[in-house]
Amino acid sequence: EIGRFAHNGDSSLIDVVVMIRPDDVKLKPDLQGQGTIMSREFHGSRNFYFVTLDSGVTVRSRQRSGTIYAPGLKVRVRARKSADPVIFPKDQPGLEPRDVPPTSPDPGL
Repeated sequence: EIGRFAHNGDSSLIDVVVMIRPDDVKLKPDLQGQGTIMSREFHGSRNFYFVTLDSGVTVRSRQRSGTIYAPGLKVRVRARKSADPVIFPKDQPGLEPRDVPPTSPDPGL
């Protein structure tokens, strides 16, 4: 949904989980974008954004602290071409996220 990745591992895997660093998830305001900003967490020099894609998948993006997007904003979401993905079989134990993103935009941010 946010880009294509090269994979040199097991080509028999069909159902996989692809993980990239939040720094590798680019955001750009776009009314036709496939993502919606759900919330922002301030972390000093960076902001972490929870973004829900139109498919329902939630991704995280880490942006500079001066980059501020309001919850509810539509954005185009892309992976940096330099992203180095880690790919796991979907049924591998331990891949569930430990933090649960909000389900609706937080108007208080």
